[in-house]
Amino acid sequence: MRALPIGWVLPHDQAERRRQVTIAMSRATHPDPAALVAACVIATCASWALEGASPPMLLEAATGEAREAAQAIATDARLAETLTQVSAGTWEPPADGISLDPYETVAAVLWCATRATSLRSGLVSAVQIGGDTDTVAALVGGLMGGKLTAGQVRAELPWHQRVVLPEPDSAITETAAALATARAIQSG
Repeated sequence: MRALPIGWVLPHDQAERRRQVTIAMSRATHPDPAALVAACVIATCASWALEGASPPMLLEAATGEAREAAQAIATDARLAETLTQVSAGTWEPPADGISLDPYETVAAVLWCATRATSLRSGLVSAVQIGGDTDTVAALVGGLMGGKLTAGQVRAELPWHQRVVLPEPDSAITETAAALATARAIQSG
């Protein structure tokens, strides 16, 4: 989901710009209003996660963005209502797993990320939910692991050596450096 890097680049205090960029970048492949609202919320969460937002603060930012994005796109505020349930502890993942519904996905991501005590526990929860676990786990990992070093991620994920990854290449390193540089420029 391209919303994570947008949130990593555009700081939490640039909400309107982040929302506009997220909508413009997402609309080409995900034109459904629910998908656009969900992308805005994930971008906001990524931005706030880099700032070290606590779980309650992350949910508050997500809920506020869900309302603002729904208003900007002229759709219902259903995601904000669902995130209020996540915040109150009354939302539970469906017994048959997470569907492809973008609002359900965002609720699951925040349910996992805000209840987790570590990156590892957040990822394990995401996978155990069932359904569209790869999307949920990728987003949980992006929110929870964005501030960690590669060594910290490896220490939290003892199974990392069993994962077959492509050989390190300069494109990945250059992209990560560019994201970090863009964030510094936008913040400053």
